[in-house]
Amino acid sequence: MVLRELHPNLKLLSHNSQLTLHGCPRKFYLYRMLKKQLAEGIERGDIHTDFGGIVGYGCQQLLTGSPRQKTMVEMLSKWRLELEEDTEKRQKKTFFHALHAVEKFENFLLERLGNYELVQLGEEGGEEPAIELGFEIDCGGGFSYRGLLDALLVNKSNGNFAVWEGKTTSGRADEAMYRNSNQGLSYSVVVDAIAKRLGHPTGASYEVLYGVYKSVAEEWELFPVKKNYVDRAMWIKSLLLDIERIQQYADAELFPMHGEHCYNYFRQCEYFGVCNMSDTYLVGDSEKVEQLKEDDGKYFFKFTLDELVAAQLEKMELELNL
Repeated sequence: MVLRELHPNLKLLSHNSQLTLHGCPRKFYLYRMLKKQLAEGIERGDIHTDFGGIVGYGCQQLLTGSPRQKTMVEMLSKWRLELEEDTEKRQKKTFFHALHAVEKFENFLLERLGNYELVQLGEEGGEEPAIELGFEIDCGGGFSYRGLLDALLVNKSNGNFAVWEGKTTSGRADEAMYRNSNQGLSYSVVVDAIAKRLGHPTGASYEVLYGVYKSVAEEWELFPVKKNYVDRAMWIKSLLLDIERIQQYADAELFPMHGEHCYNYFRQCEYFGVCNMSDTYLVGDSEKVEQLKEDDGKYFFKFTLDELVAAQLEKMELELNL
């Protein structure tokens, strides 16, 4: 069978695009192929993502040692939403609640993360704090996986790397929401490779520290999750299966719609009422669809999938020989 040539946009993978692919392949296809023509015209400010983003930014600044007052002024300059509805006030997701969340993070940082410090990258004197640390994995065949670590930390007691991942929720937080997250697994794989690249001792497992701010309760909760080499190997295999699945959809000329995902997160999918139209009408000539581009400069670390696979196989062989 001759494999159908894929548009480059369909080969750009990330944690969020994988979630979209798993939930509704049709949405994944349209998001990648209509991003410039349709999606940006529909996208609107969302209190949940904006609140999470601004709280995450404030926490990152405090991790770098930025003074609280300076951090809060910068948070104000980044706040996008002009209108705060009653719903946001009930869920305590206004700008002032975001300031309060970051204030509480300062104490949380001392009490729960006091044994960690932020990794500094580069040579002494020209160091950069490891926040919003971008990485790109070349998966072969034009596929790539990209992501951003909220922050890379190091344990001051044992020297082990750990990833800080900040989250916000208006409900309750549970360990099951984070323990088996593919996002955390991808971070663990990359941190292992970063450690090796920096000449830092690599370990059998790495911690992903999920810090969750519960807006209604107005408190932070920490969920430390360890990812071992077996978990990391399974993530790599899962990524390869997703790539194979995308190719299968393209060969069948069908990215199926999963209607159970037309309504998620208390609103309709942005493509609801449109996605059932033909590709010819929506996309036209796919070869003429503009190729999505991102700033490659923000992806500080670049790896090949073969390089990551070799690293995990090496750990497995060492474990078996012990």
